[in-house]
This record gives sequence, C-alpha cells and structure tokens, in this order.
Amino acid sequence: EATSSRVHLADDEPFAVDCMIDFMYTQKYDVQAKGYLSFEANSQYFVTKVHLAIHTLGGKYGVPALCRFALDSLCECLSQEDSLPSLIPSIPLLYEHLTDDEEGKEKLRKFVITELKSHVELMSPSEAELQELMDHLCTIPAFHEDFCREWFRLAGEQRNHVFVSTP
Repeated sequence: EATSSRVHLADDEPFAVDCMIDFMYTQKYDVQAKGYLSFEANSQYFVTKVHLAIHTLGGKYGVPALCRFALDSLCECLSQEDSLPSLIPSIPLLYEHLTDDEEGKEKLRKFVITELKSHVELMSPSEAELQELMDHLCTIPAFHEDFCREWFRLAGEQRNHVFVSTP
C-alpha cells in the first residue's frame, strides 16, 4: 500500500470515505450533490443512516470536526417542517448509534426530544406514528428517560406559570 500510494478501506462504506475526503479538503460534504441519495428519493431514514455512517467514519479515523459536521447535517435534515414521519422511525438509529461520543450523544438526544415536542405542538401525529413512538418508549430505555424528563419539566413549567399568573 505504501509503495502504490493507495489505501484500501475494505470495511468502510465507499460513499462515507468519499464524503470524508471531501471534508478533509473543503470542511464540508454534500451527499445529495454526489448523487448518493438519488436512488432513495426523499427517504429521511436513509439520510439518517448516511450521516451516521459518515459520523462513524470520522470517529474511527479521529476526525472530530467531521463527526460534528455529520451530526449538524443530520439535525438539519431531520428538523425540516415535514420530518415527523421520518424522525420517529429514526429514533432507534439515533439512540443506538452514539456509544463513544458523549458530546454527540447528548446533542442528538436533546435534538430528538426538542424536535418531537415542536412537531407534536404543530401537528397531530397519526395513530400509527403514536404507536411507533410508544413502541420506542417501551424498547429504548434512554429515550423513555429523556421523554419523561422533558414531559415532567414542561409540566412543572406550566404549573409554575399558572401559579405565577394568578393574583
């Protein structure tokens, strides 16, 4: 490998390696411009997997800036106005993915809860979305904990607001 100036990364996704190389030169990557998303149309779930794969690669090769950029890009994609149907199926991926990156894990956990809260306030989830959300609450302990903590925090804020606003 050293004499041929080639490195073979057999265990890594080619698109993720390509994006990492772009990032090394430009401090950004664009999976849509590269055409990696064309065969999956508008699947936010697939976009989630792509950015998480790039994040993993950044962690594997010690490129923390790539990890941050991948998470920022992922959060940008999942925070679109109509992304609730994509966010809910992505919850297991988001919670299971980050094991060694404490900063990234905390960022994604806060992001998921904040986005769920804002989407639920803006629109009514379908019965199927609510059922899927309930399934995640039952099967992902960290998500259950985050969800309950936020619910109790909001309930406390509402209670304090009622007591403060009454004469």
